[in-house]
Amino acid sequence: MDRGLWGGSVAGDAVRAHPRRALEGVLALVHSQSAPEDTEIVFEKLDEYSQAAMDDETLLVYLRVLQLALIRDPAPDGRQAFVARVGPRLLAKFPVADKRINRELQVVLAHAQTPGVIDALLDYLDP
Repeated sequence: MDRGLWGGSVAGDAVRAHPRRALEGVLALVHSQSAPEDTEIVFEKLDEYSQAAMDDETLLVYLRVLQLALIRDPAPDGRQAFVARVGPRLLAKFPVADKRINRELQVVLAHAQTPGVIDALLDYLDP
């Protein structure tokens, strides 16, 4: 599908109104990004979405899209400010009842090296 038909709507989509559609749009942009502006939109939306209340399935999808965005980021060294903002928000959600989400949170939080994450991860491992 022609990216011109959907690309512009990603920036205006809201995870609160349409969680699945919003995250699928960001995922599509992650896979098709061709300019620095695309990458900035991806991380702006992921920052915005990290502040939203999400049900478990939406949070799981968010975490997986976030990981792909970080992996495919053409300028990973420039994401410290993003990680510093999002890391504490995600740490506040950890742990949850769903083990799948906890696994993805552990991956993201370990990458973010958010202050307090080591204690939280060790407490989770210690029954």
